[in-house]
Amino acid sequence: MLHQSATRVASGYSRRWPVHLVLALVVGALGAVLPVDPAGEAVADAQETMAVTDLGTLGGTFSTATDVNELGQVVGNSLTGGGESHGFFWTAQQSMVDIGTLGGNSSVALAVNDLGQVVGRSRIEMGTPRSHAFVWTLDGGMVSLGSMGGIDSYGFDVNNLGQVVGYIYYHYPSGDSPAFMWTAEGGPIILGTLGGNLGHRPNAINELGQVVGAGHTAAGEHHGFFWSEATGMLDIGTLGGVYSEAEDVNELGQVVGASFDAAGFYRAFLWTLDGGMVDLGTLPDTDSCRATAISNSGQTVGICWTSSTGYSRAFSWTAESGMVDLGDLGLPASAAYDVNDFGQIVGYSTTTAPEFHAILWTAEGGLTDLGSAGGAGSQAFTINNSGHAVGHSAFPDGNHATLWTVPLPPQTPVEQIEAIASEVADLVADLALNPGEGDALLATLDGAANQLDDGNTTPGCNMLDAFINQINAKVNSGQLSSVQGQELINLAEGVDVCS
Repeated sequence: MLHQSATRVASGYSRRWPVHLVLALVVGALGAVLPVDPAGEAVADAQETMAVTDLGTLGGTFSTATDVNELGQVVGNSLTGGGESHGFFWTAQQSMVDIGTLGGNSSVALAVNDLGQVVGRSRIEMGTPRSHAFVWTLDGGMVSLGSMGGIDSYGFDVNNLGQVVGYIYYHYPSGDSPAFMWTAEGGPIILGTLGGNLGHRPNAINELGQVVGAGHTAAGEHHGFFWSEATGMLDIGTLGGVYSEAEDVNELGQVVGASFDAAGFYRAFLWTLDGGMVDLGTLPDTDSCRATAISNSGQTVGICWTSSTGYSRAFSWTAESGMVDLGDLGLPASAAYDVNDFGQIVGYSTTTAPEFHAILWTAEGGLTDLGSAGGAGSQAFTINNSGHAVGHSAFPDGNHATLWTVPLPPQTPVEQIEAIASEVADLVADLALNPGEGDALLATLDGAANQLDDGNTTPGCNMLDAFINQINAKVNSGQLSSVQGQELINLAEGVDVCS
């Protein structure tokens, strides 16, 4: 059984690296592990299992990627030929597109959802630091979300429902800097504060509309928060100290981040509404840890370090294995920024050169040096469930945004069907299908999975054909777009024993 209902989201949503946690930019010289031709086209390795692509710049000497959606669309920031810093949107078909500004000389693109909606902030006119949050699309361009009653507004994340989260600087008349959620249909909703009047920054939103981040309490302490429509703004507390920050939330409402303990050391934590905050411990010979991301299976990644030396170690944590040191490429300096639902972890490690190299880690394959896009050094910040990782590579003139394409772990036919079921559940969560329609599609997939699991290939493949016919009917009736339908059909046609 798939053990799934259309009313229960099993999202393919992949969290991105926390923007404020980038530890360093890359300097030095490094030879590429994977070749890239002069035009920037990706070249696979000899086994055709991995590729790396230099995404270029907007004419300047610097660019970096901040997020990638499940379609492989990448956003980030680049210097232009005129020396301004602009957000960009990249696709394999259109290469790098300058998303422009709201009238000022800079914009920042931080996140993109699977609808191609990009969010961030932009200065609104020349000669002023005033900024507004925005939503940008390829067809509609950049749309300001306004100041929302404050001096400035900043957008940080967006889910597949088009819910944008960010914060407002100095909201009138209270003088607070509250978090907000914005939708095209309803406009902004003020999510509130923890009692203090300093910035309440959301770091992530999941497909259930649950928001996590951090703000200040009335006592002036910096605490993580959890917000949902049902609970409102909740202070998630600390592990005994005066500081905590919620970095990420998965589709089960599990929250990870960092907190001070009573002795003032950072501790990675897992927080749930029912269980509260749990200390995930430390690696041997370290005294501080921070969790940066969590997958839908609960696998948590981050960084541990030793306060006296600054040496850092990337880690993975699960309830079954506890905290695992991911190793390094020669020197004791590494970090894990993100993990997808296949357990693929990305970040960086330092070689003996010493140079930062982007890394991939899996439980089966251990640590892999991802190389760079032809320049010196690299870091990978986020990875989606399609095996696309993004970050940057350091060239002699500056960093270039980089896309790595890595192979996904092999799946059984039943696991492939479960992935299709997850996409159907997402369409219900996004209101493209109603729950009844979703349950009908899931019933067909459930039958196919059961047949294939019992070794009945022909009946199982016939049921997948029936599922494809159901999807075609919904595309023809206009219930699903051709893009939504083709994505499901491609997945169904790709089930190994039936393809």
